[in-house]
Amino acid sequence: MSQPESAIPVGPPSYEPRRPTLIATAAFTLWPLLLSLPMFAGMWLASPWSDQYTAGLPFHAWSAEWFKRSGHLPLWNPEIFGGMPFVAAGSGDIFYPTWLLRFVVPVTTAGNLSFALHYILAGLFTYLLLRRLRVGWTGSVIGGLAYELTGLIASYPSPGHDGKLFASTMLPLILLALVLALRDRRWQGYLLLAAATGLTLLGHFQLAYYSLIVAGLFALYLTFEEAGDSGAGERALRGHPDHAVFRVHPLLPSCTGLFGFRRLVFVRNPVGPRT
Repeated sequence: MSQPESAIPVGPPSYEPRRPTLIATAAFTLWPLLLSLPMFAGMWLASPWSDQYTAGLPFHAWSAEWFKRSGHLPLWNPEIFGGMPFVAAGSGDIFYPTWLLRFVVPVTTAGNLSFALHYILAGLFTYLLLRRLRVGWTGSVIGGLAYELTGLIASYPSPGHDGKLFASTMLPLILLALVLALRDRRWQGYLLLAAATGLTLLGHFQLAYYSLIVAGLFALYLTFEEAGDSGAGERALRGHPDHAVFRVHPLLPSCTGLFGFRRLVFVRNPVGPRT
């Protein structure tokens, strides 16, 4: 006697347009362009009291002019005090790809384009991450819009924190790379992880530490997410220790950053507790 089939409710298929990624990118482009309307009127997105006026614009303009005249990167800045390191001090995001825009358009326009472009990329990278996690098209678009337009990220142009925006843009790309590398077992994920991490470090050192902490915890989650059903996490740590090293390695720089932060707060702070 055959057993009756269990009634499993099946909902309607989720909506997805014919060209999902293209339409999603258009949605991620529309709202940043509306926020960037002052840029099209020839105005600068950064406020007059922002870091761009005191440090960003002078560093960007000076380094671009130096390279045009001398043909090499400015390793030393003789204009401040008796001279200070320039590249070694991380001034002017000189190794970040958007630095090349300053050879094509004015420095202020390059800064505006950098802000607008990274807002679009922040939404797109979040969308791709959610799609890889099997979220529907509508939910992925809403998630991308929510990330790129959240109050913290949307307010970065006002204080002129372009480096923080660069690092925040790379965070969903780092998580996407981990999904490709650890869950999908694709070697391209490791290359993408290296590139996204490098761009994060070139964008903002402090946010790079936070991003690596999130990446390390997310790597652990991916390692053990299916351990209850298939024992994948146990095999990763016992049967294949080399796999465990590759899976947990994003957490190692995070631990190093935490120890450095602890020394900065508890050892070098003259008014704080000492160890």
